[in-house]
Amino acid sequence: MKAILMAVFIGVFYSCSFQNNSTSEDDSVIIPLSTADPSENISELEKLDAFISNRKIVAMGEATHGTREFFQMKHRVFRYLVEEKGYRVFLMEATFGECQLVNDYLQHGKGTALDALKAMEGNGWQTIEVLEMLKWMRTFNKDRSGNDKIRFYGFDLIYTKQSTLAFLEFLKIVEPNKVEELSDKLDDFAANRLHFYGASPSDQQLEKWENELSPVIEEFENNEKQYSAKTSEEMYRIARQNLRVLEQALAILKGYDRDEFQAENVKWIMNYEEVDAKAMIWAHNGHISCLSPGRLGYYLKNSMGDDYYSIGFEFAKGNVLVHKENEYISRQLSDPLPGSYGEKLCRLKKPIIFVDFSILPKNSSIRNTFQGPLLHRHIGVDYGNEADAYRKVSLIKSYDSIIFIENTNSAIWVNNNI
Repeated sequence: MKAILMAVFIGVFYSCSFQNNSTSEDDSVIIPLSTADPSENISELEKLDAFISNRKIVAMGEATHGTREFFQMKHRVFRYLVEEKGYRVFLMEATFGECQLVNDYLQHGKGTALDALKAMEGNGWQTIEVLEMLKWMRTFNKDRSGNDKIRFYGFDLIYTKQSTLAFLEFLKIVEPNKVEELSDKLDDFAANRLHFYGASPSDQQLEKWENELSPVIEEFENNEKQYSAKTSEEMYRIARQNLRVLEQALAILKGYDRDEFQAENVKWIMNYEEVDAKAMIWAHNGHISCLSPGRLGYYLKNSMGDDYYSIGFEFAKGNVLVHKENEYISRQLSDPLPGSYGEKLCRLKKPIIFVDFSILPKNSSIRNTFQGPLLHRHIGVDYGNEADAYRKVSLIKSYDSIIFIENTNSAIWVNNNI
């Protein structure tokens, strides 16, 4: 808390180019956007072409896990990338196994959009905004075939249930006589007992899980040719990746890095896809950031260079959907702290803007402002107090660009509105 207060004190006196309104220097590098609404005309996003259109991965963050306009803007940009730039792969900060159920809906119309949405546990994705995006994706796919369809993947590893069940379904085809035995061995994985936010297993329990999983993986790999012949190489690879998620979930409980596994999974997905596939990542700002080791964006930027392009989000004021006592509620946020990025960007008097940092003039006041470091909003699924809602960072070092939305609203939780 002392650090936050000191940062506020310093921020009041910080030299800033944004003096109540933008200057001509600011206007030359700031791209105003009219709306976040994905149903509106997307032609204005052509102004972003020079920055986003030829990247292998465009990663879009969010300063909270529960802001309506962030979700809508990401939907809007993805719609543009799909309809105008040939992007067909969507990567969500959700578990790999769960998102296979979402993809089944998008590819084949299996179930409903609401069924697909509710397959994704955690992170507050079960909102009207995400539901509307899934409906749009399914509509887009209906009259298309093969690689012209949008494919939906999860690159996270929090929950093990659906990956376990998907592996057992594959086993029914290739080794039906072993399903019952391995179902018993993998029972804890199928019951999500390795969920790292809630699990605190003993060393003995971790060893037990490892001893149950390791021989399953070894035998599976030894039978790769046989299993691929009975199904297909693609089906085998998906099944093996489901087992990999179980390995990762177990490793996280032993102290390994979640974001490094996320990066591994993103690379696996892009390798599984066609060579020229282009993708968008949907995740929190904290994951897509390139700032420091231990972040998804850091690993991808280092391995992909300019083929990885990150867009962070910032805002000034509004409401946010947060998790509290087993339910999701809307919470009013305080105005941005003095000297924070949100407060300084608010001075521009522009409701929504996009800024690419690569075109900011060297040694300019506007570049110095984005260089910071200043306080940057950082709110996850849970929200405690104002002191925990910021991180002091350099935006230029964290992302390739930023979208600022001055006024925001809570995302709408489906259970309260359907």
